[in-house]
Amino acid sequence: EPQVVSITFQPIYAEHRTVIHHRFELGISAGQGTSTGQGSNPLCTLYKSDDGGSTFLAKPMREMGKIGQYRRRVQWWGLGSSRERVYRVTFSDPVPMFVLDAQIEADGARV
Repeated sequence: EPQVVSITFQPIYAEHRTVIHHRFELGISAGQGTSTGQGSNPLCTLYKSDDGGSTFLAKPMREMGKIGQYRRRVQWWGLGSSRERVYRVTFSDPVPMFVLDAQIEADGARV
């Protein structure tokens, strides 16, 4: 049975001010794809929630690196703005997956 792995990150906020989210990068153990079939080009999806994690909107899928693509960077750009944002990442390909870190590039802005 396929299984979906889902990681939900803590909320990002700036004391009730709007935060502009430029980039989200997921640090993973890239290049762990399989040689054929499902997992030969593993994908992950980023979801964002602006209501504290009650509802999520999917962003486009990103490749996590075919077998041997160890330096693959998984990034999403132009993520809009929010007063309180929660990110979630999901993947379901049958490959070893280790999340090493996650980074957000954002600016606080006054309302």
